[in-house]
Amino acid sequence: MPFGSSKKVHFCYFFLFLFQLPNMGSAHFFVNNVYSLSILSSVDFLFVSVPLLMLQNIFPYVEHFREFPPLALAGVSARARKCCERHRGGVLGCALTSDAYGARRSLNVKSPDVSRMKCVQWWLRRQRDDPLYVVVQFNDTESSVGIPASETFSRQLSENKVDHLFVLNIQTINSLFQFITLFQRSEEIILKRCQITSLQPLEGLAQLRQVELSYCGGGFSLDPLATCSNLTSVNVSYCPSLTSTEALGKLRRLKTVELTGCGITNVDFLRCCTLLEQLCVSSLGSLSSLSGLKTLRTVDAGGTSITDIGSLSGCVALEWVSVNYCTKITSLDGVNGLRNLKTVNASASSISEIGSLSECAALSTVRFLNCKRLSSLAGLGGLKNLKWVDASCTIITEVDALSGCVALEAVYLEKCKILSSLDGLCGLRNLKEVFAGHTNITEVRSLSACTALESVDVSYCKSITSLSGLVGLPKLKTVRAVGSSIPRDGRLEGCTTLDI
Repeated sequence: MPFGSSKKVHFCYFFLFLFQLPNMGSAHFFVNNVYSLSILSSVDFLFVSVPLLMLQNIFPYVEHFREFPPLALAGVSARARKCCERHRGGVLGCALTSDAYGARRSLNVKSPDVSRMKCVQWWLRRQRDDPLYVVVQFNDTESSVGIPASETFSRQLSENKVDHLFVLNIQTINSLFQFITLFQRSEEIILKRCQITSLQPLEGLAQLRQVELSYCGGGFSLDPLATCSNLTSVNVSYCPSLTSTEALGKLRRLKTVELTGCGITNVDFLRCCTLLEQLCVSSLGSLSSLSGLKTLRTVDAGGTSITDIGSLSGCVALEWVSVNYCTKITSLDGVNGLRNLKTVNASASSISEIGSLSECAALSTVRFLNCKRLSSLAGLGGLKNLKWVDASCTIITEVDALSGCVALEAVYLEKCKILSSLDGLCGLRNLKEVFAGHTNITEVRSLSACTALESVDVSYCKSITSLSGLVGLPKLKTVRAVGSSIPRDGRLEGCTTLDI
């Protein structure tokens, strides 16, 4: 066979197998065992120009590689490499992603992997369409080598007019001053288990958008962050030596604040943060300072000592509220009429009624697990978007209020000891899951018209005597009735899981 013809055959062999990737269990098996991609280095492209154009069609199949696309495939062309960079594993640490700030190319480097930086630098100099974010991890033993190498890498990128920013993940460091040069080009700074006495090296960082501190000691305040005018997110968790958070009130672009395990008892300083969208706190005594924050979407005050949520009434954009384990809360008054509210978690609180939810038209998920005083679900009646209800371990006796919740998909009623009927679920055609174990129900006939039902659990329901109401449900897969006295029903034997 002529030399040129042989190469055409080789390429076609490679090309046809690539198109089989969707049908193969492992793309790596193909690359490593079926045929070596290295043959491309010897292909006469005069003979394969048409197949190379067709090669563009195989790029969506890159996702079939489980870990990393092979370098040989990424090396076919610049287009191929970009496609491989969109794979979750990336190429040599480079990955193309999208987030709230748009499309970006990230380079992940574990300090002091200087060789990784050098081997991709030529490529980065040629790819300027997407912003570059260099993600570098430092710890105390590696910083002496990694910091100078990263500074040199940054300087070389700048000399070649490659715009870039750093995401610095710094662990077990005792001083931040050695990072001052890198901080000037940092968008995100993560400090974990560091012993620090001051955040002064972070003063005036114009590029900084996100700061995260966790398990840090040494006694420090957040005052230096007040000069970082573009800061949008601050997360401080389990830093018991934190002395002051007042500076956050000066950050007018702040959108996300998380203060957990730090002993912070009030957030009055957030009154002026008019763009705030998400708040997570763990030690508050009151939410009064949140009143009127029009952009606030998420509030997590679980485990705090707050007594009410009345201050949330003016937070018109609110979508998600959690007050679980707030044992002093007896009412959900404050969320009345919040038209955007989608999720409420009040598990293990002291609420006794939920009438305040009746006007929350967008509500889709509610969780009242272990609310020992809750005796009725009346506030949920007629909520057309409600999909998920957990009222386990409450003292409800019936679920009639759910009869108008036409979108309902899952109901959890386990260990509601005095619940005697599921009649309120009758005819809910979107209902997929019912968990009613350890209750006092006597039958499941009310589920007979729930045609989307897939899973039912009535384990340890001592009073139930028959599962006949489930016969004929076309999508039913799982039935559990362990610990009951129900006889096996041959008509249910088609279920994937039948545990009686």
